[in-house]
Amino acid sequence: MGTFSWTSWGSLLFATGIVFVAGLYFLHGLWKPLVTAGFSSILFYMSLTDLRDNVIPNVVVLPAFIPSIVLYPIGPLGIESGILINLGMSVVGGVVAVCIASIIYVLSQNRFGAGDVKLIGLIGTMVGLQHLPWVLIFGTL
Repeated sequence: MGTFSWTSWGSLLFATGIVFVAGLYFLHGLWKPLVTAGFSSILFYMSLTDLRDNVIPNVVVLPAFIPSIVLYPIGPLGIESGILINLGMSVVGGVVAVCIASIIYVLSQNRFGAGDVKLIGLIGTMVGLQHLPWVLIFGTL
């Protein structure tokens, strides 16, 4: 694995800043833009690492599951039905995403890695069950 250069960090910070400023403008408030920028920076880092090294590091993916589940209720996609329902939607979204990605992993004949399965599971916990179909549809384009 190569080192993460200043240009990569700069692009990561720039993209996170853009998402945060856009979130402040469109989401009104502070928590939802912060959560959105945090999720975006994690996904952007994983994308850069995957493009550069063809590896999605477990040291980033696995610890990111906890904040994605815990912060989902106050994030931009949380529903107004209570914290336990939101936590359940996040966990179920992650489980369904991992199940679908595992089927793709088995059928793909080594074109789809285990890191991709974990990444899709992480995205499932970030968007929850109600938005997961859109992520899967637009992710295949």
